Amino acid sequence: ETIIDKGIRSYRDFVKKESWMIPTSWEVDIPGDGLWEDWSRKDDSRLLIGASKFGKNLNRIINSYPNMETKALDSSGIIFESVKQRFGYLLNIYQNRGVFMKEFGLSLYSEDRNEE
Repeated sequence: ETIIDKGIRSYRDFVKKESWMIPTSWEVDIPGDGLWEDWSRKDDSRLLIGASKFGKNLNRIINSYPNMETKALDSSGIIFESVKQRFGYLLNIYQNRGVFMKEFGLSLYSEDRNEE
């Protein structure tokens, strides 16, 4: 219904300020298995702030927030699969105005893209 009425919102609709936070009215699940216990709504917000700046380039997003590296990267510098899934989940929610659309699932992120 929302997609038909309003369409899908672009994650690059505007460059979000560092103070931007995911609205509390959005239906965002608590991070699941595989994410560190200290993963927070602020980390989720940073992923979306980064998407507004760098597009679907999770490496660039994480590199822009050095304090996230210990939460998002393994000892080899590879992004944890759970972080990739969380990013896809958050893109789904953002693009669908605060509601997760099962039809899209986690498909909105599969790999890094260089979007300038």
